[in-house]
Amino acid sequence: MQLLPVSVGRLPHAQSLLMMVVLVMMLLSPTSALVASGRRGQGRRLVGATPAETLSAVSQERCHLACHQRAGCRSFNFHPGTGQCQVFTVTACDSSSYIVEPADGWTFYDVVDNLSAESEQTLWSQEACVRDGRCRDSCLRRLGQGCRHTQQCQPLVTGVTNCSELVCSCSSNYWRYNETLCLPRYTQLFTDGESWVWKKIVNGMCSTDFRIKSTGTVEVGVFAAYTHYTGRYFMRISQTKMDVFRYVDGVSNSHLASISKTFETDSRYVRFNFHWCGGQLRISRGIGTTNLFSWNDASPLQPQYLAMRSSSSTEGYFKFAGDLVDPWFGDWSSDRVYSIPRDTMVARRRHEQDFWVEFECRITRDCNWMAREQTTWHGSNIWKVIIGGWDNSHSAIHRHVSGAGWQFYTHTATPAILSATELRRFRIHFSPQAIRVYRDNQTEPFMAHQVGAPFTINYDGPHMCCNVENVDFRLVQFDAGWGYEGGFRWGEDLVS
Repeated sequence: MQLLPVSVGRLPHAQSLLMMVVLVMMLLSPTSALVASGRRGQGRRLVGATPAETLSAVSQERCHLACHQRAGCRSFNFHPGTGQCQVFTVTACDSSSYIVEPADGWTFYDVVDNLSAESEQTLWSQEACVRDGRCRDSCLRRLGQGCRHTQQCQPLVTGVTNCSELVCSCSSNYWRYNETLCLPRYTQLFTDGESWVWKKIVNGMCSTDFRIKSTGTVEVGVFAAYTHYTGRYFMRISQTKMDVFRYVDGVSNSHLASISKTFETDSRYVRFNFHWCGGQLRISRGIGTTNLFSWNDASPLQPQYLAMRSSSSTEGYFKFAGDLVDPWFGDWSSDRVYSIPRDTMVARRRHEQDFWVEFECRITRDCNWMAREQTTWHGSNIWKVIIGGWDNSHSAIHRHVSGAGWQFYTHTATPAILSATELRRFRIHFSPQAIRVYRDNQTEPFMAHQVGAPFTINYDGPHMCCNVENVDFRLVQFDAGWGYEGGFRWGEDLVS
């Protein structure tokens, strides 16, 4: 048995250089080496853990040997002035109750697998390691796991996080989606006076704090499925009253209440709380206030989606506390399919004015693409390309002119152009001169229109207007602008 103290370099500290100590214990075979590093443990010791063994008046080498001979040794403290040695079968990362604290004369040694890779650990140059002794990659934490330092949480979590009450948590302005993702609370959502904005309910949410602002009437509902034609609890809020409904299409439609009250939602956000847990409907102005409406459903619905819109040709602004994501959230593949319910548009910003869109759609009728000048529906200049309308018999290009209404062009016979079972591919070329629509890779358009007076296209995307079933869209060429990771969630930031 041979003991080899090895010097491995120098680290600047204050105005001097301290020698960092690494101890290597070799048995008969060099493959059985135990490496104990004190490069981040100078003047510090581990406390809060019970030593597996304590020795007094021993040498540094004897302390290291004690660790080597102790099964499962992970670290040790040593004080050369007194010869005191504390051997541990744990290390600093094993519990948030363990602390590597300043201690004159002491050195905390961490047993490492690979000395040459020690300084490549994620936290090596950060305060969590330099000050708190949490250096290993095993110190990194996900949401809900114990921590001692915020830097332990940040590498494995997307979104703003911190170590709060010794647990990795999302910051106060964010909510937890899963163990690695924090999403912002109260992100502003915009509705255009016509289309619905849909969100999927996650984390078992059955009560939400939300805020609304609009000059007209707004509607908010929770739905059992991703379609209007399903069971739903639903409220319609105007400046002067609120109506509450329970719908089960084909079974029963109930107007539960009409509440007369001035809400004044036009100039400022008005805060509501909507509770539907177990069919116990509760609606109040904010959290902890007197209920505006209370009713218990004898046959509770099980909502999975939340949708909202503004009506009466007005804009609507909504903010929710959290636990709502896009219906396709989490699918980042280029082959993903977007399902779009009736009266819904998925919009993204468009900066160029001469561009192609390529997509596949699957529906019995009405595969539509819309290009718009403004965020609001009414009063906006709009191009609408209709493929397979009129029960999958014709296609057309329509234009809405601000102040003048709809104009209809190129009504073209296209029998059975769409399919309910397979995705059919189309291409549209928008330019200031003309709009041309193509099937698959055909070089000649099956529908075209000379533009005449062009307008600026600021938003475009797939739109479902008329069918009771959802339309499925797939973008032929992957574009991150359509997805959460680089573009818009429905209705979000369209007016910023």
